[in-house]
Amino acid sequence: MDLLDATRQASAVVERETADPAVRPGSRSRLLSHGSRTERAVLATWLAQNSADVVRHLLLLSPFFGPDPRQAPAWAVRPLTFLYGRGLLPDRVTSRGYSLTAVTRYLAIAHRLPGPPRRTRLRSLAVVISETDGVVDPVAAFAVPRRIAAACGIRLRTHTLPASLGVGHDTLALIGPGAAGLRERYIELSEGRP
Repeated sequence: MDLLDATRQASAVVERETADPAVRPGSRSRLLSHGSRTERAVLATWLAQNSADVVRHLLLLSPFFGPDPRQAPAWAVRPLTFLYGRGLLPDRVTSRGYSLTAVTRYLAIAHRLPGPPRRTRLRSLAVVISETDGVVDPVAAFAVPRRIAAACGIRLRTHTLPASLGVGHDTLALIGPGAAGLRERYIELSEGRP
């Protein structure tokens, strides 16, 4: 099964549950996608922590809970989040195409995650990151989900893509002979399978 087939199957489940009057709206499945930017992992994490009845399985691909320390020193993150997030500094677009105003808004959301994390009905939580990801803080990418998993009494599953794949930050940009196997691994992780 490839990612497109998995997305189709997941969409069919969502459609069936939406049409079924016996499934309460708060209990229906939702399909959250990584898309082209990893800030969606921050939004999915926020949703998992603030809407306890919505998210049961959470797979975070290159979650952006903080910038890679090589991109911005830790001491500068909070002040820059405030200045760019409030529009006090004019927006800049990085060489990777990221708007600093948009990025800092997601960082503000990440900073507002409940601390300590809330116990929710989350049944599985997994993180995938690449060894060569130069965008996200690799420590925060695992630390934030690890705290959430502990609060929910579940095991955090992790998968680190080796540098040899040349994937970088976009962990969905899988090509080559191992791509199908990795997509299957993503599905296993999202379902909480070891």
